[in-house]
Amino acid sequence: MTIDYSNNEVFTITRNKGTKGCDILGMVNIRPLNKPRISRLYSGYNKSVEFWKKREKETAKFMNPEYQKRLKMLEKSFLKMEQESK
Repeated sequence: MTIDYSNNEVFTITRNKGTKGCDILGMVNIRPLNKPRISRLYSGYNKSVEFWKKREKETAKFMNPEYQKRLKMLEKSFLKMEQESK
C-alpha cells in the first residue's frame, strides 16, 4: 500500500504469487490475475454527497408542486443566511 500525502492518494498493487491461483478452504479456486490489479482509494464523502444530491433532485420531481416551491424558498433563505454570516 502506498500513501501519497502530497496528492491525497492511497493505492495498492496486487500481483500473483505463483501460477496456481488461490485455493480457499478447498471449496473455491481463484484464478491468477491476467495483469497486476491497481486499487485506488477515493474520498467516500464527496462521492456520497454527489449521489444524494442527484437522488434528491430526482425524488423531488414526485412531490407536490406547492411543497417544492416552499422547499426552494427555504433553501434560498438558508443560503442567504449562510452568506450573511460569513
